[in-house]
Amino acid sequence: MARMQSSQLKTISQDTNYAILQKTYSIWICMGTDIPVSSRGTITKYEMEKKDILGNVRVPKEHYDLMSAYILRLGEGDTDQQTMGMLQTLFIDKIPVAEKLERLAEKYKIPMTEEFKEEVADMCSFSAAMEERGMKKGQEQGRSQMKRELVLEMLKEKESYEKIMKYTKLSYEDIKAIEEEADSSR
Repeated sequence: MARMQSSQLKTISQDTNYAILQKTYSIWICMGTDIPVSSRGTITKYEMEKKDILGNVRVPKEHYDLMSAYILRLGEGDTDQQTMGMLQTLFIDKIPVAEKLERLAEKYKIPMTEEFKEEVADMCSFSAAMEERGMKKGQEQGRSQMKRELVLEMLKEKESYEKIMKYTKLSYEDIKAIEEEADSSR
């Protein structure tokens, strides 16, 4: 949120006009089984608050209340709370797009325009793409760590650089960098 605030200012100097700052909002949608059961289905608002510690200064709230964050912790399953139920329907990825649209139309009475259907489909494919991207990144990091460990083990066994390059598909420079990093951490 601080970055969102500072991006509103072109440059910062002694002449900066902070009065131009507009309030920023950050909305975090948390979902998954790592949310404690007692916290699922909750929405929390965090905002700036003025508290005089020594003395009393009159400052209008709009001068300091420039950031608000909302954290939505989705649960799974039915809920009596309409907004949370609708959000769960939209964001829980286990539900196919067609079923989401049907549920949104029937249970939450949302009109199914073509534009809305496309937006829901786009949102669902975006979240799937982000998940796939995260999986690929994790796999790449795992492969990189395995190669690093293999290089270190082969160096410990006094294997030649040529042999290490052949089995790891790493360059001489990469192998040397791994070796130097390992030496410097000892």
